[in-house]
Amino acid sequence: MKYLFVLIFALTGLTLNAQSQNRFIIDDDVTIKVMLTNNVTDAELKELRALLYDKRGFVLNWSNIIRENGKVKSMTISVDCNDGRFRSTASVDDFNDKKSIGFYRHYSDVMPAPFWIGVEERK
Repeated sequence: MKYLFVLIFALTGLTLNAQSQNRFIIDDDVTIKVMLTNNVTDAELKELRALLYDKRGFVLNWSNIIRENGKVKSMTISVDCNDGRFRSTASVDDFNDKKSIGFYRHYSDVMPAPFWIGVEERK
């Protein structure tokens, strides 16, 4: 049921946003943004991979996942925007409740960077 909830929000372009939850924004015309927390499950990753491929043809892969006490301690993600321009990889080795790993792809001329992948730390 919670996966259906995430899927519905992602498909409508709304943001699922909570302090410790994964966040997905998919706006068909302008932005795709994915930020994963250390609570992400394999099922959520698989569902997200399918959603990104269906919406924009993106290829999302992950590897080197190490879990401890049900939380991800380290992981690597790779994204190929399938446009011949943007493809990259990011890793986090000291994943904690204050960090997210993810990427964004903007299809707008007003943004200074059309693609980013990496780790963000919340305060």
